[in-house]
Amino acid sequence: MKCIEFQRLIPDFINDNILNEDKYEYLEGFIEHSKECPECYDELEIHYMIMEGLDKLENDSKTSFNFKEELRMKLNMHEENIYNEFKINVIVGVINVIAQITLFVGIIMYFVRLL
Repeated sequence: MKCIEFQRLIPDFINDNILNEDKYEYLEGFIEHSKECPECYDELEIHYMIMEGLDKLENDSKTSFNFKEELRMKLNMHEENIYNEFKINVIVGVINVIAQITLFVGIIMYFVRLL
């Protein structure tokens, strides 16, 4: 992911509004870029502090203002969700292959009995 695309996605990431059909691919690229590019991570951190700080002030929130830790937790949560989605896709793929093999073997056995 390029810096310009990363910066464009910052508000959507903070507001959990990445609504692309390839959401997990975008999130994965976003998270990887945040790890690799200190300038973009700093930009993300600043936006996060501003947006979350204003939201907490508007809602008269008594919660913590440890924005750096909150951002790290949000990034980790999304990274874990991406990994879980990957595991689910692998499991579904394996089940699909097993079902296809079972069907194929069943068809072969059916035709062998006809002979």
